[in-house]
Order: sequence, then C-alpha cells, then structure tokens
Amino acid sequence: MTTDQIPGVPAYFFDQTLRSGSMGFGWLEAQTEPMVGWPTLPLGSITHGGAGLVMPWVDPSAGVVGVFCSVADRYRSSTNPGDVRHQADLFANLVTASTVD
Repeated sequence: MTTDQIPGVPAYFFDQTLRSGSMGFGWLEAQTEPMVGWPTLPLGSITHGGAGLVMPWVDPSAGVVGVFCSVADRYRSSTNPGDVRHQADLFANLVTASTVD
C-alpha cells in the first residue's frame, strides 16, 4: 500500500503540477519537491489526506505516527487566500521538526 505505484507519472495537486505523483494504494509517499498545503516529511514517510480533512502520517525514521483531525470544509487554494486552511501541514511539520535532533 505504501510503495509508489505510478513512478515518474506527473500529478496535478490542487494548483500545482508535480513531477511524480508518488502514490501507493491510498498513501502518498513523501516528496522531494514541496507541495502547497501539504506537510514536509522526511523521505520514507507516508501520509493520506482524506476528504473529511483527517490527515494521518507515519514517519518511520523518527518512529512517529500522527493524526490530524479538522472540521474545515475545504482545502486551501494557493490562488485564493480566502479559502479555509485546515492547518494539517503546519501541525505535521511542527511534530516532525520536534523529533529531529
């Protein structure tokens, strides 16, 4: 479920085009290129952003499993700053940063 099933296939993620989608079966592998509104996780990490704005992630290098739950009804758009931002990326980045020596 966590192995990239579409290596090298570009992906369109909200307002951003990525060189590789890096999708397993339901899980997104950590990217080397930043994704707008998505956590910056160490390589080898996986995450899944569900439609209900619950974002679980696993960082095996730090031994962290996290889940962010939100009641926001839509994702942030990089072209519309008025959109609600669910903050999952900032929370996951905070947790990840606190585990790095």
